[in-house]
Amino acid sequence: MEVRNEEIAFGSTLSPIALRNLYDHSAVHLSVEWRDITKAWATRGTDAELRVEVTESSGTVRTPHGDPSGSRLVSGTLAGVAQWAAGRGTAGVSDSESDGAGAAPAPAWI
Repeated sequence: MEVRNEEIAFGSTLSPIALRNLYDHSAVHLSVEWRDITKAWATRGTDAELRVEVTESSGTVRTPHGDPSGSRLVSGTLAGVAQWAAGRGTAGVSDSESDGAGAAPAPAWI
């Protein structure tokens, strides 16, 4: 917790431009990591029935990941899908195989 508090204290000293640059950099890094994960997923053929779609706030769908004919669709905002994939919750994510109680946990390999 102490390290986290130090990071927050440091961040509070940065200019708005520096914070925006850090945010942009982290978004690019997350995108690259997600692309690598989905490439490995396709190569292994793991969870072939799973499709993941990230929706923008406007409702448009970013490039879906997984087999387009897959029977299980997990979708949501980028933040929601990242939270789901990290095993930290299912807020903002829907799952076509759930009974309305939220998405089932992400596969362990994610």
